[in-house]
Amino acid sequence: MLDTALKIPYNGHMNKLKHTKKTDFQNTLNLDSKSQLAKLLATENVTVQHNNVATASFDVGNRVLTLPIFKIKNKHVYDMLITHECGHALHTKVDDWSEIGSDDRLKMAVNILEDTRIDKIMQKSYPGVVNDYKKGFDVLNDSNFYGLDDNDINELSVLDKINMRSKSLERLDIEFSDDELEIVKKVDNIKTFDDVMTLAKDILAYQEKEDKKQMMNQGDISMSGGNNEDADGEQDSDEHKDDDGEMRNEDSHSDDSKDSESDETERKDDETYNEFQDRLQKLEDEKRVEEEMAKSSMAPKEMQDDDFGITNQQFEKSVQQLTQTDKSSKRAYANLPKAKLENTIVSYKQWFKDFGDSIDQEHNSKYKSEMTNRYSKFKSDSMKTVNYLVKEFEMKKSATAYKRASTSKTGVIDPMMLSKYKFTDDIFKKLTIVPDAKNHGMIILVDWSGSMSDVLPSVIQQLMNLAWFCRKINIPFEVYAFSNYYRYDYDTRSRNLTESFDLKSGDINMKDFKLVNFLSHKMNNQDFEHGMLNMYLTLECVDYRGYASKTIIDWSERNNVNGDYIQRPISLPSCMHLGSTPLNQALATMIDIIPKFKSKYNIEKLSFITLTDGASDSGEGIVDDITYDEQNKNRQIQTKNVDGRLVINVKGKNYDLQSASKFGYGSERMTTLLLEIIKQKFNTNNIGFFLIPQKSRRNLTWAVDSYDSKGNYTGYDLDSVMKDLTKDNVHLTSKSGYDKYFITVGNTKVQSADLTSLTSGAKTSDIKRLFRKSMTGRLKSRVLLNNFIEEVA
Repeated sequence: MLDTALKIPYNGHMNKLKHTKKTDFQNTLNLDSKSQLAKLLATENVTVQHNNVATASFDVGNRVLTLPIFKIKNKHVYDMLITHECGHALHTKVDDWSEIGSDDRLKMAVNILEDTRIDKIMQKSYPGVVNDYKKGFDVLNDSNFYGLDDNDINELSVLDKINMRSKSLERLDIEFSDDELEIVKKVDNIKTFDDVMTLAKDILAYQEKEDKKQMMNQGDISMSGGNNEDADGEQDSDEHKDDDGEMRNEDSHSDDSKDSESDETERKDDETYNEFQDRLQKLEDEKRVEEEMAKSSMAPKEMQDDDFGITNQQFEKSVQQLTQTDKSSKRAYANLPKAKLENTIVSYKQWFKDFGDSIDQEHNSKYKSEMTNRYSKFKSDSMKTVNYLVKEFEMKKSATAYKRASTSKTGVIDPMMLSKYKFTDDIFKKLTIVPDAKNHGMIILVDWSGSMSDVLPSVIQQLMNLAWFCRKINIPFEVYAFSNYYRYDYDTRSRNLTESFDLKSGDINMKDFKLVNFLSHKMNNQDFEHGMLNMYLTLECVDYRGYASKTIIDWSERNNVNGDYIQRPISLPSCMHLGSTPLNQALATMIDIIPKFKSKYNIEKLSFITLTDGASDSGEGIVDDITYDEQNKNRQIQTKNVDGRLVINVKGKNYDLQSASKFGYGSERMTTLLLEIIKQKFNTNNIGFFLIPQKSRRNLTWAVDSYDSKGNYTGYDLDSVMKDLTKDNVHLTSKSGYDKYFITVGNTKVQSADLTSLTSGAKTSDIKRLFRKSMTGRLKSRVLLNNFIEEVA
């Protein structure tokens, strides 16, 4: 239906482009900006997609504009094509083509005349695109896209003359007969699709008469020329002779053709296996493109040897050479579903209630009291280090501000310097300017999955230290845990989750989960203390089903005064049970949470931190259909696989992972893409902490990224990682999607000052050495807090 397509010549053809400049070509072209252009031209929110297709097309019913992915991109050709296709979006109706039927010549005529009508409308409505039409045509014509290097335009059909007259904006020297000029006048007066249909039929009738005249003229010439017979009265037919005059065997040539085709699919002697496989793939791609072009061409197979509309046929053939139609270029488009924050976020007030329903029961009062006393001691010990780090932070901040300060002259004379005017001209007062500090903020996502059980005791303690620090220096912060087992009912095996996303057809399918707001700067002092106590109680509670973090208390060794074992410890509330890893769901939800957080608290530099020990749950594909049961409560979601490189549309803008080297919905690739979206949209400082249960090479293989930013395998150097972990308990590495990515041993116990080994007669050097060791241990064990200070100081 649409004569589509873009493109431009290869670099090897640049010398043929008489009307274009090298600056018109761009190695990279912002496809998203072109999508916005298409939407503006169509005056509606059409969906623009780029894919491994041979020609452009517009799905008028679903309002989807599909464009090819081009090997070389020319801005004028690209804009010309987009304008043309948007014209079809606005002014061509699907039903208009239904009355054409199976008349192939009529289809060709209608296609060319409708393109002419559309181009005139768009050029009149948007005069700025006229220059793109001119330069775009020049690029294509100089590359012989229309076949004019092989054909004299003045010897082609009137339909081809009309096509070239329109495409060139009447800049080609085309000769029309008097009868053809009458047709041209009608072309200029086309207003509606009905006019197109009427004129297309008139042109077919005219062309039929011209074809008959030509056949009669050729017949007269043949008769006047006589027959060329030999002495025996037999006619020699050149078409059955070879170049040397020998008679040709048609069947043998047919067999040769088959043999040649068979040879192409056989491995050559000097070919490696990989080269052979690459060649087979290339042959398969070429065959597929030819089939696709034949299907999309307005000229059916039986008509493709017809000269009628040859310029349009040649254009379609030329396009396939410049479009990326190989399988590796295929894309799968999907929308990021809208998060239902009201169903997903568990406020700290609600968390207090759910936690207290279990922990505050009467029979737990005695043991909660004991645990509270231990919390008070932990807080007291931790605050000594936190206060020290606050002072260190203030010094670092002051030093950084001083380093960034600049001194400038005010233009006002300093009276104290006047006595030195004979020796220096620097007698003016100076002003030291200290740049304003940025408003920092922090959002932390904590992985609340079963595999975190070994490292959660350390993570929780470090989070508590970080929260105390942020409260001290007044930095807005939020701590969320992502979980899909919040208040899991083990009796009914029900997760009791409400819909986290408003899923629709075409969305990435993301399962339901909860974001639990453990700690927040919004808490008053009483609520903050309540939240911190809950976090500590989690460290000592026990879950006998094994769905919780490891307890920091060895209850089997704790005896009471009489030597008997105390009562069993408090059971962990169900709201704190561990599940799987809905990291990607949490990141998708952050796209709605982060802008609100930054705007409300005027955050200029946001540190977005993730604490995980592995990849997110695997993906579920793209939503194909959604149905509900009779009560309209439970929804059933049908999905389809991601076939191609995933491109996600987030609020009207497309994002894709350029470095993705494989197809499919890989959870790590999705994580990287979501992190990139967050960083691009909100200018965040993405910091990741990968927590390993213990320092071992086996654990490190999951933590170290063995691919570079382009998706190439690079391997990893575990020796340097082990060295850093031994020295500093942390290793900084690269990771796609993160500005900084730290690997740390997650089960490192948070240390406090310990000088108990000192004796009354200890020497000064012993005291100094023990104090230094104690301080070093306190700081090294607080990896999360130390690195955050480095970011904000």
